[in-house]
Amino acid sequence: MVGGAHVTEPATRIGALLLAAVMLAGCAALGLQARRGPVSLSNMTLVGEATLEAGLSTCGGEPELASLEQAADVVTVEVVATAPVNGIGPSCSDILRVDLDAPLGDREVVDAVSGQTLPVNVRR
Repeated sequence: MVGGAHVTEPATRIGALLLAAVMLAGCAALGLQARRGPVSLSNMTLVGEATLEAGLSTCGGEPELASLEQAADVVTVEVVATAPVNGIGPSCSDILRVDLDAPLGDREVVDAVSGQTLPVNVRR
């Protein structure tokens, strides 16, 4: 105890680092590998006239907008993130905000990776 406070921060950090190392070693032993690259989008939500949110199943994969093509009738979105190579990994989602130059209006939204038109949910 120092000045009436417990000094546990260094021990907590060391414990967290050891836990992370064990988890990484376990993932490697199980063949759980990740790669950074283009990922398919799972859904799209219109949150403002010219603002979309892309839902991705990358779970902490640090998604980034790789390309955004905006035409009169279609918006094509490409996202890169870190994702498990074999699809086995934590189950959670990331959300990436995509700001358009103009309101989405009647334009379709296409996933550049799959080429599929995405359904766009509207947040009210």
